[in-house]
Amino acid sequence: MAKRSTRFGFTIVELMFVVVIIGIIASITLVTYRNVQARARDDRRLADMSMYVKTLDAYKSFNQTYPVVAYSGLGAQNGWESSAREAAGQFLDSLDSIAGQSSMPVDPTNNANGNDITVDRTNSKFTYVYNYYTAGTNGCDATKGNYYVIGVLRTETTGATKIAGSPGFSCTSRDWQSELSWVTGRFEK
Repeated sequence: MAKRSTRFGFTIVELMFVVVIIGIIASITLVTYRNVQARARDDRRLADMSMYVKTLDAYKSFNQTYPVVAYSGLGAQNGWESSAREAAGQFLDSLDSIAGQSSMPVDPTNNANGNDITVDRTNSKFTYVYNYYTAGTNGCDATKGNYYVIGVLRTETTGATKIAGSPGFSCTSRDWQSELSWVTGRFEK
């Protein structure tokens, strides 16, 4: 009777097959994880904007006006107060006492740095922006008084295009929705 030899182990082809399958699964998992993170940051952006609108309304109740733009240097900024251009915790710091916190939240990525929001918007830059306008500017109805515009420069899931649920804000001469991914504004009167 011949003695059979038994082999234990795997062939190189079997091992390579397993490594390829593990690589594919890891790649799919990584892409899914990044998408989930991006959606979570966008959800935070919307929650922050909701909180800002409520806090701005509370500020107006106490002061009969919305806060003026107060940024610390870093170029012209074209009149916008921007969370990325301010030192940590200074974006709309006039709202801190109203909100009962030491600093208002900023965009989770918060990486814009230029002086032109349209340039930042097309270069994967993320920030919150705020501007306060005098009555009648941009073709808005002067009888409604001064007004503010606040928004998210861009989001990760929609890029530079409008995000679902953005209330939008426009006047005769300007539509801020075309400049920002999420935007709203309010008149003082």
